[in-house]
Amino acid sequence: MKHNKIFLLFIILWSLNSCSKDYETKYQKAYGYMEKNEIKALEKAVDTFDDAFQAAVASLQGKYDALLALGIKMVQNKMYLQAANLFDKAVKSEAKYRSNYLAAAEHFDEARRIMPLRGEAYYRLGLCYGNYANILSDRKTKKQYIDKAEHTFKTGLNVDRENPDLYYGLGILYIHIKSRSFRKNSPDYIESLKKARDYFEKALKFSKLHIPALFGAAKAHYLLGSFQWAGDYLKKIKKNTPENSRAWKQADNNLQKIRGKF
Repeated sequence: MKHNKIFLLFIILWSLNSCSKDYETKYQKAYGYMEKNEIKALEKAVDTFDDAFQAAVASLQGKYDALLALGIKMVQNKMYLQAANLFDKAVKSEAKYRSNYLAAAEHFDEARRIMPLRGEAYYRLGLCYGNYANILSDRKTKKQYIDKAEHTFKTGLNVDRENPDLYYGLGILYIHIKSRSFRKNSPDYIESLKKARDYFEKALKFSKLHIPALFGAAKAHYLLGSFQWAGDYLKKIKKNTPENSRAWKQADNNLQKIRGKF
């Protein structure tokens, strides 16, 4: 995080010929809030970034990167809270998760509007909407956010056609969220898995060693009963990741589970 902070700060300061000392101080202070990884501190970071932008005329690139960095940090915080829900007494209600998803989404959306030809903001915005949909219980609202996530990923592809993360995002949406809207092994369920498989493989077309997409493709093929294909993708992960790394171990473990099926 420290290196990213320095690199991002360098980019922004480099692009600001008239960057004031007040801007630099407030910008660094905002990052200090972000690094605390707490909701209240992140909210302070938002206000401090706004003050910093008013203190100096930030370039579009600088504001985009700052908003994206803040959104990423908020998502990382939310994901931690979601995972820790069962034992973290600080988390009082699901409403807190919802506000965090949507707060992060707002920043990604603003970043997207500032730099409309960059795919990363579309990818992260789509993930926000998809993850938000995943925690909803109301079917109608859930579908609205699923559709919003899909639209966001596809809009990103219109401006960044070869971005593998956008295809990967669509694959995740179909395999982990849309497929669960249907009865297992129903035609709609199978169709969702097939679309997920296709999106993962499109991601791999543009990034052959996109490890998350390789795992996604393996899972999609496994759920569709294509065990040989699933095994091939898992073997590729093992071949291209350091032995005993987390990805290598996960691929090896999954291979052991399906070895007798192909």
